[in-house]
Amino acid sequence: NDIQVDKEFGSLTNRYLWKGGLSPDGSHSKQKVVARRIDTIQFGDDEINLNAVEQLVEVSQVRAIAEIVQWVERDGVADGKRRFVDILDVIESTIAAGGLDAVSSLTGKGDLALPRRLEIAATLSRIRTAKFTQWEYKV
Repeated sequence: NDIQVDKEFGSLTNRYLWKGGLSPDGSHSKQKVVARRIDTIQFGDDEINLNAVEQLVEVSQVRAIAEIVQWVERDGVADGKRRFVDILDVIESTIAAGGLDAVSSLTGKGDLALPRRLEIAATLSRIRTAKFTQWEYKV
């Protein structure tokens, strides 16, 4: 029962999300971003399909994710310099410090529920206009 360990795991990829890719039409003009159902966010003329994001249980979580997506673009959190994982850290720390109102234009409405980091990441990754770059490094 000897366990063999390969010293070279392979390469890991850092993903970087670029500013401008989270605007529904690729510009910075105000576009409609609305949670239609628990499995869909209307993103300008496109829809973000969240069917495979099974842990979403309330449309209020989807509303919060729609607000987060807009905030990430509006506040320049996605600037092409931060790793995707770091963007998720910024989102979580901002919400921890100021609640969901800190990332929402719907301040005080009370119709948002906290999604998990995984659902936020899954949604950002499903946006067709999102611009990612990837850099690999050996481990």
